[in-house]
Amino acid sequence: MSAIREMAFTGREFNAEEALRIGFISRIVPGGREGVVATALETAKVIAAKSPIAVIGTKHLLLHAQDHSVQESLEYTATWNQVMLQSDDTAQAFKGALAKQIPKFKPLPKL
Repeated sequence: MSAIREMAFTGREFNAEEALRIGFISRIVPGGREGVVATALETAKVIAAKSPIAVIGTKHLLLHAQDHSVQESLEYTATWNQVMLQSDDTAQAFKGALAKQIPKFKPLPKL
């Protein structure tokens, strides 16, 4: 958080190696813009193949954990897990694993 504050308050420029070191980015991708776009699309395909409920649940759990104690986060995770286990995604994931096939998940309903 200290590095983020420093960058926000000073507007200091930084390179890719520093961004990687301080956690602004998860990796450095070679190939310029084309390499970054290709890598982003591949990553998006991997995420899109996962259970939508698991992906959104993981996002919520990670965001929750930033501002809560370990105990609170464990309780929140237990609640999310109960909901996720009631979805069809869990069964589809097990069926896919047993059949050694990529499972097909239903999209989340529109709000």
